[in-house]
Amino acid sequence: MNFETARLIKTLPAILKASEASEEVAEAACIAGWRHAVGEGLNSHAVPIQLQGQKLVVVVADNIWKNQLEQMCGQLLFRLNSVLGQPLVKQAARERTAPALPITRFQLNYCPPRPGSKMLNCGAHFSAPPRAA
Repeated sequence: MNFETARLIKTLPAILKASEASEEVAEAACIAGWRHAVGEGLNSHAVPIQLQGQKLVVVVADNIWKNQLEQMCGQLLFRLNSVLGQPLVKQAARERTAPALPITRFQLNYCPPRPGSKMLNCGAHFSAPPRAA
């Protein structure tokens, strides 16, 4: 993880608190915090797509990864909630998707505040994997 990403992750508890329980901010924070909480190896096989109340919906490519997530669920939720600074996620739902289904990649970038501003700037980049010919 690069320095800018680490700085962004550390600001998630403050962002959540400042958002005054905004569902959109909570969902974005959970998705951004997932990669840091679960690590690179698991992140490439399990992608969070939605926060429904206190349930994080995670898409996996096959039943092997679904079973793996079920076994690690408690530990992963503890890690994610630690990153978020509060017990925001109580449950993770694993949904299997077709292995050939391309998963859109999401990258959240930290940008330093503008001079004279106390607001954080974040940029997001979405990209789909190349299509098979």
